[in-house]
Amino acid sequence: MPHPAPSGVVRRRGWPYDLHRQDPGAARDFASRFFGVAPDSVATVCEDYEAEVWTAAPRVVPPPPAEDPASILECCVEAVEDEDGTGAGVRAAYRALSGEELGAGGWPEALHAALSRNEVVFRLNEELRSPRALDESDWEWVEIDTARSLRPGMFVARVVGKSMEPRIPDGAYCLFASPVLGTRQGRTVLVQLHDAVDPDTGDRFTIKRYRSEKAADENGWRHVRIVLEPLNPDFEPIELATEDEDSVAVVAELVEVIGTDPPT
Repeated sequence: MPHPAPSGVVRRRGWPYDLHRQDPGAARDFASRFFGVAPDSVATVCEDYEAEVWTAAPRVVPPPPAEDPASILECCVEAVEDEDGTGAGVRAAYRALSGEELGAGGWPEALHAALSRNEVVFRLNEELRSPRALDESDWEWVEIDTARSLRPGMFVARVVGKSMEPRIPDGAYCLFASPVLGTRQGRTVLVQLHDAVDPDTGDRFTIKRYRSEKAADENGWRHVRIVLEPLNPDFEPIELATEDEDSVAVVAELVEVIGTDPPT
């Protein structure tokens, strides 16, 4: 770094790959304009990150927060603005959100350990890892006749294919809930396939009953196979040989079959 005391520092990962290859000074010029300082007073540095490490499934699904949402939000804001270095604000925010105390020791390590075994945090991370653009023209609000309690994350989709008959008729409209929390074993789920397609439709999205098989080794239990089972005996299951259950993108869980008539 040529300047010992730069007025502005731009942190980028993997220099020079994340910078404009034809103009490696682009970050410096941007920082110069953004901070209002001379270009020669700005230095660019690289920053590498450790690989994410999550606790193996099953992870912990915390209960819904018991406190008022406004109070929890205020507590989180105070934690972000806390500058005393003790981590008291962070510990208070975690307590309000999860109903549990962070572990002993330094709060950064304790928070990392707690979040790495949290199923909700893991699912949010998976969703944010591959953001998908939404075409508003493909979505519309509908009213459905159901006794279920509706909540954010639920949606209606039309299912094409016969592999889940008779429970899900070809062309039926179904109610789904996302994300899927807790164990997936035996549940009917909407799955995105990365290295395969549904033989019924040729699509990478499929609805099947989820089953995983495990084997014991010296470290405990490990996943050896994931089977996506159809209900229709005329169709074969989709078998995925994997040791990592989390490599399968489970998008949502089937809540209810609404029927073949389009909802209004």
